[in-house]
Amino acid sequence: MNKIKFVSSLPGLTQVDKLRPQPIKNFIPKWFKNTPAFDMKNDLLGSSITVKRCPSFVDIFNEGYVIPAPCDIYLSVTDDGNWTWRVSNKEVLIETHPDFQYLKHRKTDTKQVFKLVNPYYIITPKGYSIRQIPMMWFDGYDYKGWYVPYGVIRTDQWHEINQQIFFTSDKNEVLIKAGEPLNVVLPYKREKWKSEIVEPNKKDLQIIRKKRLNIISSFKGGYMKHTEY
Repeated sequence: MNKIKFVSSLPGLTQVDKLRPQPIKNFIPKWFKNTPAFDMKNDLLGSSITVKRCPSFVDIFNEGYVIPAPCDIYLSVTDDGNWTWRVSNKEVLIETHPDFQYLKHRKTDTKQVFKLVNPYYIITPKGYSIRQIPMMWFDGYDYKGWYVPYGVIRTDQWHEINQQIFFTSDKNEVLIKAGEPLNVVLPYKREKWKSEIVEPNKKDLQIIRKKRLNIISSFKGGYMKHTEY
C-alpha cells in the first residue's frame, strides 16, 4: 500500500488534532449527511434517488485528505487595492503573489492572491503527485469570499504545498478560523495517456451493454453492487 506522508515544520503542530491533515471522510458536510438516499419514504422502486446515489458523488468523500488552516488567518483587501494580513500564530507566514504573476493576465473576481506558507510538507512515493482541489460541495464554501484553487504538485520531488488563497469577498476582510478546511489533496500516480475517439465496435458495445444491464438490473444500489472500489 502506498503512503502519503505529512511532515510538520512546526514542533508540536502534529499534536493538535484539529490542525492535522485528515481524511476527507472526517469533513463530510452536514447537508450531504442529512440528504436521504431516496427522497420519498418507502420508495420500493428506487425512482426518487438523490445526489447521494449519483455515481459521480459516491466516492467523493472516500478519497483524499483535507488540509486545515494551521491557525486563525485574517485577510483584508481595501477598495483601493491595499492589502494586509494577520495570523494568530506568529510562526505561520502569509505572502502575496504580485499582480503581474496572475491577476494582470485575466479577468477575474479575485481581488488579491495571498499565499499561505504552510507548515506542513507532503512526501509521496516516487512517481506520485498530488492534486490540490478546492473544497467543493462543502457548507457555506461558495460565499466565504475566498478559496484555494486547483493545482498539481509533484510531491515526490517538491514537498512544499503553500496554498494560494484567492480573495473574492465583496467585503474588505475575511477570517479563516484555525482548523477550517482549506482544500483537499488527492495523491495520484503520474502516467501518460493517449486519447482515442472511435465509433463503437461490437466488442465495445458488448462491454458497455453488459455493465449497464448489470447495474440497471436492480431498482436500488446497482452501481455499488456491480462496481469495485
